[in-house]
Amino acid sequence: MKKQMIILVVCVSVFFVCMPTTTAVFPQIVNNLKTRVSTVDKTTLITDSPPDWATGNFSGTWGISILGIPTIELGWIEGYFQVGIVGRVEGVFAEYDKSETAQIGALVIGYFFLGAVGNKTTGNWTYCVGLGGFDETSSEFYFNLHLFLGPGFYMGGTFSEFN
Repeated sequence: MKKQMIILVVCVSVFFVCMPTTTAVFPQIVNNLKTRVSTVDKTTLITDSPPDWATGNFSGTWGISILGIPTIELGWIEGYFQVGIVGRVEGVFAEYDKSETAQIGALVIGYFFLGAVGNKTTGNWTYCVGLGGFDETSSEFYFNLHLFLGPGFYMGGTFSEFN
């Protein structure tokens, strides 16, 4: 019982010592990243012809979300989607001013996003889940994604359906 009490006191002490440090340093890190990212050129790749299954295309930005709030914009995203009860999304994304792209592919079931994110060249892939959707009245989309390994991300922008 005495050992448990000592461990509890140590844990609570560490928590109260580390909490002010974290809250003081974190906003500075976020502001530095925002400044660095906002100064880069936001150009995207030219898309090729759409696949047969696609009913539209999308383009926008992606970045880190903290507690579900888009915080740091990191790059561009573009691709194709299929509307339906079970929709489909496939696209490419990259950081601004970087030539190496990664891929994203997912099934969209209602507001749920179930997919994978990765790079074919390196073979690094991870699965992701998220919430969001396509808003047909404003032609905008937004998804808040959570990877099984790593931080939370968002992607959002505009889309257009093919005629």
